[in-house]
Amino acid sequence: MMRIAQINTTYGSADSTGRNVKELHEFFKETGCESRVYVTRINNKEEEKTSDIILFSNKLDEKGHAILSRVTGFQGYFSHITTKALIRELKQYCPSVILLNVLHSNCINFELLFRYIAENQIPVIFVLHDCFFFTGHCCHYIDVKCEKWKKECGGCPSMRKWNKSLFFDTSRRALADKKRWYDAIKIKGVIAVSHWLEDEARQSILKDARITTVYNWVDQTIFKPTVEFPIEWKNFKGKQIALAVASVWGDDKGLQEIKRVALDCPELIIVMIGANINGVETMENIYTVGIVNNNTKLAEYYSAASVFLNPSRQETFGKTTAEALACGTPVVAYRTTACTELIDDTRGALAELGDVAGYIREVKKVLKNGKGYYRGAALDFAHRKFDSKTNMLQYMDAIHSLIEEN
Repeated sequence: MMRIAQINTTYGSADSTGRNVKELHEFFKETGCESRVYVTRINNKEEEKTSDIILFSNKLDEKGHAILSRVTGFQGYFSHITTKALIRELKQYCPSVILLNVLHSNCINFELLFRYIAENQIPVIFVLHDCFFFTGHCCHYIDVKCEKWKKECGGCPSMRKWNKSLFFDTSRRALADKKRWYDAIKIKGVIAVSHWLEDEARQSILKDARITTVYNWVDQTIFKPTVEFPIEWKNFKGKQIALAVASVWGDDKGLQEIKRVALDCPELIIVMIGANINGVETMENIYTVGIVNNNTKLAEYYSAASVFLNPSRQETFGKTTAEALACGTPVVAYRTTACTELIDDTRGALAELGDVAGYIREVKKVLKNGKGYYRGAALDFAHRKFDSKTNMLQYMDAIHSLIEEN
């Protein structure tokens, strides 16, 4: 029996990677594999912790790692004790393959983990949800127009972003260390969540791995057009509504663009979901909801919206965009990164990156055309590209191909 291990920061529905890991874990078990998940936390209290979900970190260790990371500039160089405990668990399990997800959260020692994988010749798949696995510091680099990661990092323009360093630029050494660690792993593959991200990986230190693209999926038994209008939106009925969703809001996610749309379209109701929604308190047509963990409720919101706004400057996939399309709602985004794979003029509109006035024009155009103009194409695309069973089977194909090839 194949034994699959997934390592990620989170497990559960509150964030996209935690949700992916949970759904893959359940799928692997349904297909007859043995599956275990190693995470630092379970997102939702209602998620049941079972014997095959192993917590390998703790808040004290993570706080210590975070302080050392801020001071030294290194992410993934600490947490020795918790990583050794994780390795003990892995040795007991003897996985056939390990899937590495998001690990740049002050929780793991990369050198110890990669040495264990290399010495035991365990096939490993890097699941790329962002770019951290192949850069010296950052998770994204489009906004600063940096391509140093292709050869040698250094003089990092994002030193005080992402895994923030207070004093030192350690990006050159960190990228060199990653290359050395990866080169020691003989059986490795990469699953990128978009073709754009796959193309970037092929130019990186991961270029010698077996690389493929598998889109994130959407549970279309939940994310589908619903006729139920959210009762909490009863005062908005009959009005045009724009929905915007992010785990944590900031300028990189398009917070300023949302404000500009609100100012230029005062008749448009804008509902924002997520944390850190700052500076909108005085804007009469913006309503904030906070974090929504209930997917059925989220589907209601997507379905009730006239348009979905995703003015993010960099998307390695765009799970919220996929969810909106699955509910038949058109999306307005920037012409950047993976957004160009998910959106065209039959499913919404794209504005040139950074052209805020152009973005607002596209929002007005989509609202004028009406949701019905885009609904059929949006649903058809979602059914073809984001089917959960089809895409999770592609993970199984990637795993089997990697193991059989080696």
